[in-house]
Amino acid sequence: MNSPKFYFLFLMIAFIYSLDFTIGFMANKFYFSEKSKANDPLIYSITKSEDGLVVFGSSRAKHHYNTKMMTDSLGISSYNFGYGGQTIYYHEILLRNLLEFHTPKIVILELMTIDFQKTSLQREKGKLNVLLPFSGYSKVINKELGNIDKYHKIKSFSKSYIFNSQAYTIFRNNCLPYNNRLNGYVPIFGDSWPKKIHVDNSVNDRLNYNEEKIDKIYRFIETCLEKRIKLYICVSPVFLKYRDKSPYTDIIQDIERKYGLKVFQFSEHPEFNSKPEYFNDPLHLNASGAKMFTGILIDSLKSDAPNLFVDGKFF
Repeated sequence: MNSPKFYFLFLMIAFIYSLDFTIGFMANKFYFSEKSKANDPLIYSITKSEDGLVVFGSSRAKHHYNTKMMTDSLGISSYNFGYGGQTIYYHEILLRNLLEFHTPKIVILELMTIDFQKTSLQREKGKLNVLLPFSGYSKVINKELGNIDKYHKIKSFSKSYIFNSQAYTIFRNNCLPYNNRLNGYVPIFGDSWPKKIHVDNSVNDRLNYNEEKIDKIYRFIETCLEKRIKLYICVSPVFLKYRDKSPYTDIIQDIERKYGLKVFQFSEHPEFNSKPEYFNDPLHLNASGAKMFTGILIDSLKSDAPNLFVDGKFF
């Protein structure tokens, strides 16, 4: 081999590796800074949570469960792990990761149709890429990402790969951090839903089920039971009228029959189904609706497990 070409190739490889290592090192340092851990709900939920009550779910969890209100009313530190657009694949991974370093006393899972019905492949697993920065931090997450992408292990040789598309997040968390004073809960401020109640014409039967998702729901439940965590599965209010039966009917019956759990079905609660002023859209409560719902939920928790509370406070 021509020596000058060999040395040039060697220097290029060394330069690329050094650049990749440096970018990855700096990205890791700032992505997992103390500001990020304290203020970014995603980073906090995966690296730092020691809360007694934790809420899992998609955007409906994020915007419906006022965990600051729960902390104040129940006397137990509470945090909202909700993440918009994610499904039971994400929630189940987050639960197992949390249990690697902390076991909460109470877990609430907001169940949504995307958690058990068939959806697009991108909806089902593609959005788990949001967990890439944690693949070097969490064995649970790294293994699951490897199961989804057979090239994940090879790609991870690049130290900067896992931080692709995270420049804005790193800048925001360190320079313009969230004011995370509501324990992960994000209220939706805005006008009430201006239209009549939405009619859902879907045919809701078991043909719509994704069996792999159902298995993940069962695994989530069984993990909580094995760890002696008090689990509440909830369906929060919607401004919908189903022409067919509710899509939650069969899955709720299956869960209650299989595990003896009571599922809290609030989707057609009379306090909400005639009040558009509580909704931002047919699926999401606004801040006023979330406050009302959280109050009802708190009363339900106290009634369901009075032995967990003394004078209304967790002990």
